[in-house]
Amino acid sequence: MLLALLQIPAMTAGELANEAGVAAQTASGHLRRLEDACLLTVVSQGRHRYFMTSWPGRGASRVTRQVPCDDLMPALLARGG
Repeated sequence: MLLALLQIPAMTAGELANEAGVAAQTASGHLRRLEDACLLTVVSQGRHRYFMTSWPGRGASRVTRQVPCDDLMPALLARGG
């Protein structure tokens, strides 16, 4: 799914599931984990949610995130993650 987002800047969960050849439910779980790890940003537009990479220069800016990834890193390091 990440490889698909490197070629197409924004895709829905259904499109990413299709690209990966997995069920929508499987893709949804993976996308949630990637978002939690600050690798993806989600932007809602009408009824659709578009996933984009959070890397500088690719996809969306982290400004659109509700919780900045920079705030998560010290907590992860403190707990040994």
